[in-house]
Amino acid sequence: MSSLTATSHALLRGEAAPPVQEEPTEPVERAALRLAALLGRGEYAAALEEPLAATLLDAPDCAAAVQAYLAEHAPVAPAAVASVVWLGAACLCWFAQLNWTGPVSVELDAAAAAAAEPASPHARRADAEALESLAVNGEPAYALLRSPGLLRAARALLVTPHAG
Repeated sequence: MSSLTATSHALLRGEAAPPVQEEPTEPVERAALRLAALLGRGEYAAALEEPLAATLLDAPDCAAAVQAYLAEHAPVAPAAVASVVWLGAACLCWFAQLNWTGPVSVELDAAAAAAAEPASPHARRADAEALESLAVNGEPAYALLRSPGLLRAARALLVTPHAG
């Protein structure tokens, strides 16, 4: 069993990620293991600072960026898919912490405060666009959500690649 598979299975069972037995050779595999380890430790903000997060989440169309990333890394598809899933899970977990469960660390407390009050007009516009994109059957998303872009990103990472 590869380190990536063992790590994925452990995290899905709610266990700590096992130590890496062999050093992965592909950068995509290393990225997947880093993201899984960060997710396993509850370091969602750190996961969202990984280079892959910048590549996918800062793209004008996150879903299209995910599709392109998966196509580009087809030879190492399991690792690429795992990276996208772990990144999506980090978005969803951080969104849940910011909006329901509450911050668990001083670092996240500062991030939550910053996320609660977008500093720039661009950030407020991005939040408004995210809320608009989260409407379902004409029903708008709750306007007081913190960082709705995290939920929109989670949907782009976790649902859109598999929607056909």
